[in-house]
Amino acid sequence: MKARESTIQRLRAVSEFLVFALLPILVVAGDGGVGRVFGWVAGLAVIAARWPARTPPNLWIVAALSGTVGSVIGPAWFRGTAYHAGTVALSVVGLVVVVLGERISARLALTVAGAGSLVALLWSVTHDPGGVLDVTLMHQAGADALRAGVTPWSGLSVPSGAWGMEGGVITGDPYPPVALILYSIGDWTTGDPRAAGALAWIILIGATMVLGLKNHIPAVVLATSGALPLLLWTGWTELLTISLVAAAAALWRSPVVASTVLGLALASKQYMVVALPLVMALSSRPERLRRVVSIVVAAVAALAGFAFGAGYLQATVFAYGDFATRSDSSSLYGFVSIFAPPFGVPFWLGPVAAFATATWLAVRRQIEDVAAWLRASAVSLSVLFLLGTQAFSNYWFLVWALLLIAWMGEDPSDAESVEEAPLRGNLPTRSPAR
Repeated sequence: MKARESTIQRLRAVSEFLVFALLPILVVAGDGGVGRVFGWVAGLAVIAARWPARTPPNLWIVAALSGTVGSVIGPAWFRGTAYHAGTVALSVVGLVVVVLGERISARLALTVAGAGSLVALLWSVTHDPGGVLDVTLMHQAGADALRAGVTPWSGLSVPSGAWGMEGGVITGDPYPPVALILYSIGDWTTGDPRAAGALAWIILIGATMVLGLKNHIPAVVLATSGALPLLLWTGWTELLTISLVAAAAALWRSPVVASTVLGLALASKQYMVVALPLVMALSSRPERLRRVVSIVVAAVAALAGFAFGAGYLQATVFAYGDFATRSDSSSLYGFVSIFAPPFGVPFWLGPVAAFATATWLAVRRQIEDVAAWLRASAVSLSVLFLLGTQAFSNYWFLVWALLLIAWMGEDPSDAESVEEAPLRGNLPTRSPAR
C-alpha cells in the first residue's frame, strides 16, 4: 500500500511539473509543431495531477520562465514585429516579479504586474502587426448582420484561414449570442470588434488584482501572460470567457451578481457546457443560490440565439461535426498525425468523455466553492481538448487560466496535503498583503 501511494505521489509531482513547464509555453507558441508534440502531454498532466489546493512555490519560476520562452518563440503571425516585442516585454516583467517572490510585497508585485499588463494592452492596440484572421472577419460579418437586422447564423460567410481549409469559406457565425453581441458592440463603437477583447483584458486585470490579494504569484503569472496580446490580436473569444470567470470569482461574495457573470461565462463558449454538471454539484448552502442563478442565466443567454433567426444550432453546434479533424491540433490526434496518415476522429468522442469526467467529479468529489469548480472544470476541459477533433493554444489558455484563478485562492502558508483536499479551495477569501 505504501509503495502504491508513493508511486501515485511521484506521478502527481511529475504531472505538476509538466503542467507548469508546458502549459505556459503552449498557450503562446502552441499552434503548430510545439502544440502537436507537447499538447497531449500537458493535457494528460492536468488530468493526472488532480490539482491539489496547494502548489509547490518553486514551480512558479518554472511557469514564468516557460511563458517567457513561449513569448520569445511566439506565433509566426507576428514574430519579429513591434507587437511581438511588446508580448516578450510583458512576459519578462512577469518573470522578474515571480523571481523576486517574497522579496517584494504582494501589493507592489500586483501593481507592477497590473501596470505592465495595461502598458502591453496600450502597446498592442497601437502597434497592430497588420492583417486579420478569419475570426475577426467573422466578428465583423456578424456585427454587420445584426445591424442590418438579418440572422448571422445563415446566409453569412467569410474566407477560411484554417489549416487544410485555405481557400474555403466558413458559413454561419459560429459564436454564441454572448460573444456575438459583445464583439458586435465593439465593432459598432470603435470600428474593430476586437475592442471587446481589449475591454475583457482590462476586466481581467482588475479581477486578478482583487483575487491576488491572498496569493499574488498566480495573479502575476496570469496578468503578464504573453497569450493576452495573442488572443487580443486574433479575436479569439477565450479572452472574454476568462475575464468573465475571473470577474465572477472576484465578485463571489455577491451571490446574484457573481452568478449572473458566471452564467454569461458558461454561455460564451460552446465547450463550457461540460462544466454544467460541476455547477450543479455546488453543494454547500451558500452555493445553492449561485447554482440556480448561473444555470438560469446561461440557459437564457444560450437560448437567446433562437431569437436571431434560423440556423442557430447548425452554425454554433452541428457545424463542428462537419469540420475535418484538425491534424495541427494541440491534442492526442495532433501528435499521432505526425507519424500516421490522416484519419477521422468521431466528433462526439471528446464531449462524451468530458461530460463523463465532469459527472464523475461532481459525484465523487466535494465541489463546495468556486475554487473547486475551477479545478474540476480545468480537468474536464482537458479531457475534451485532449480527445477532441480540434484544440489550439487559445483552448489550453482557458485551462491554464482556470487553474491560475483557482490558485489565487490558496494560502501560500497552508501546509494542507494533496490527500486532504484534492479539489477544495477558499477563493476569494482575502488576507492582508505581505
